[in-house]
Amino acid sequence: MEDVICLIIRLLLRWSTLSPLGMVDIVGTERGVSSILFRRGKEADTETINEALTEAASEVFSEIFVGASFNVSSKSFSAAETVSVGGSSTSGQILEPDDNLASVPRALLVCREELDGYFRGLRRSFTFPYVFAGTPFQQSVWRALMEVPYGTTISYKELAAAVGRPDAVRAVGHANGRNLLSIVIPCHRIIGSNGSLTGYAGGLHRKEWLLRLERDGAPPQS
Repeated sequence: MEDVICLIIRLLLRWSTLSPLGMVDIVGTERGVSSILFRRGKEADTETINEALTEAASEVFSEIFVGASFNVSSKSFSAAETVSVGGSSTSGQILEPDDNLASVPRALLVCREELDGYFRGLRRSFTFPYVFAGTPFQQSVWRALMEVPYGTTISYKELAAAVGRPDAVRAVGHANGRNLLSIVIPCHRIIGSNGSLTGYAGGLHRKEWLLRLERDGAPPQS
């Protein structure tokens, strides 16, 4: 299975695009986007990108196993990021922001376009295909997150109750932090019971900006 996952990872693409909150790394194929993550520094978070590639490949493998099929671009790129799967190294293709758009899978193109609309306060939902892989509990938390309306917030305690595990606040918080599809799965809408912003993988300044954007319906000016 690891050999198959390594092969699939070579077909996955990572595309970086600029947002009002800095660079965003998007990972996916024609089949769908599997990761949208803010960069926390000048360089991409290799460990998290590795996780996104591995989980996306595992999801694709599971569908192939039951007879599903998918198509990706066969174009080769000069740059490649080495990642580790089960102790072995493999590569995902990297697209730079100024690469020929004809080389970019449509799912990633639509993702960038719709994220741009979101950041401008013009879009509240998304139509591009996306996939996520996780434990049944993690997926239940992520699906509950997607039910939190634009412009609103709930607490971790309320989120735990929403998935039928009111005593599992800490586990819910951990699942929230494992979300690889920022904004689409709106983990930024989860706050502390006392109204504090609490943690956010992309940084609290970004979380505050996103909440202000959704509250006001327009990009924050300061």
